[in-house]
Amino acid sequence: LLTLSSCLVWTLATLAQSQAQTYDEVLIARVVMGGACAFAAPAAYTLIADKISKDKLAFANSLYGSGVYLGGALASLSLLLDNNMGWRG
Repeated sequence: LLTLSSCLVWTLATLAQSQAQTYDEVLIARVVMGGACAFAAPAAYTLIADKISKDKLAFANSLYGSGVYLGGALASLSLLLDNNMGWRG
């Protein structure tokens, strides 16, 4: 329930951010997105622990946790692509 609620709030905040007209609206939407993510991560680790066998739990947790670093790397790559190609391609 917590994971689903976090996902719903995150989705609504993303929608609000896309419709924002001012900097303050974008800022509020981003803060709400951060709050939703703060609730999603602990719930995800609990879900992994419930669904994955104990002998594979460490690997599953490390795989999920590595997504933070992979996401950061891809975000950095997107900045390089934007600088070279422009955001419209």
